[in-house]
Amino acid sequence: MQEGIFMAVLLKYKVIREFMDGSRAKRARSLYRWSDNPLKIGGLYSHIGSGYPGMQRILSVEETSITDSNNGIGGHGNEQWKRYL
Repeated sequence: MQEGIFMAVLLKYKVIREFMDGSRAKRARSLYRWSDNPLKIGGLYSHIGSGYPGMQRILSVEETSITDSNNGIGGHGNEQWKRYL
């Protein structure tokens, strides 16, 4: 990576609500997190974010690398950050 370039990895998880009896909800949802502490695919988590109460099963993950050449979040002329913040 070049000097003065800030890069972060945003992870988009596909999660589905899972109940105590093993049944699952009809629709999956997306959960966005930075890559500081990645979740395991297939893992069952509880209370992993606001708006997602209960238990959630991780189905898949997509990585998005975001760079900012102005060495900070939301630098001038870089529209990538505005989509995720």
